[in-house]
Formats: sequence, C-alpha cells, structure tokens
Amino acid sequence: MKTTDRYALMLAGIQIALSLLIFGLGMDTNNTVQNILMVATSIATIYLSHIHLRDFRNLENNGFLTIGEGLKKGFGLGFKSGSIMAAYYFIYYKFLNPGFMEKVRIMQEMQMEEQGLSQREIEQAMHFANMFSSPWIFAIGSLIGSVFFIFILSLISSAILKKENQDASWK
Repeated sequence: MKTTDRYALMLAGIQIALSLLIFGLGMDTNNTVQNILMVATSIATIYLSHIHLRDFRNLENNGFLTIGEGLKKGFGLGFKSGSIMAAYYFIYYKFLNPGFMEKVRIMQEMQMEEQGLSQREIEQAMHFANMFSSPWIFAIGSLIGSVFFIFILSLISSAILKKENQDASWK
C-alpha cells in the first residue's frame, strides 16, 4: 500500500472513530465536546500529514523531497482522506443520524432568541442556514476543507522536510 493511501485511511479512520464515539455517547450536540473533537482531529491531521511526507521522502523517494512533490502528495492525502470523510458524513447525516441537523437548527434558534433577535431576523437567519445544511453540502464542504487544510500543512511540512537531490542531472 502506498504511503498516501495508508495515511489517508489512518486519518479518516481516526476522524470516523472519534465521530462515532461522540455520537454513541450521545454528546453530538454538545458544543464543548464538538470543540474538543475538532482540536483532536486537527492535531491528528497536522501530525499525520507531516509524518506522511517524512515517510514518503524516506521510504519511497530515496530520501529526497521537493516542495512540489510535497504539495502533490499533500493534495493526494487531502483528496483521499477528504473523499472518505465526505462519504462518511453523507451516510452519517442522511442515514445514521438524520435528526442531527434538526437538533442543531433548534439549538441555533434558541441561541438567537437568547441574544434578543426578532422573530423576523431569526427566520431570515434560519432560511439562510437551511440552504447550507443538507448532507450533500456538508459532504462537499468537508472534502474542500480537507484538501485545503492538508495542502497548506503540506506546504509547511515540505519546507521543513525539503531535501533536494543535488546529484540529479537536469536534462
């Protein structure tokens, strides 16, 4: 199995396991738990994307890595792990927990009422929120976010791990 495939499966597996744990414990609408989940998955993403490039350099590329190669591998990692997560999120929000979006909408309405917004303002805000709360939109947003975040991380990691082959002849 190629380095990118292995790390994409690890990254998506960690995110899915954490998500299912939170859902299984019934804490999927708890903002504090959601923030902890976001931090945990961000740390895992930063770590695994860096180790992914290090392993690619050392195991598959004879100890060399250019920034361009790192960005290419990072894009692949982001796309593959993001595609897995997009499929998972679609299945999760469409079939496993279809009432989740409605729970979130109700919580948002209550927060807006507590903030003193008028009923008209709440209705406008909820109309806008409903346009972006379908499983498809969430899955696509997840994929785009994953590719972008890991691409940026790969740029940083590539600069750190960069080791160009000085003996390579340019023809």
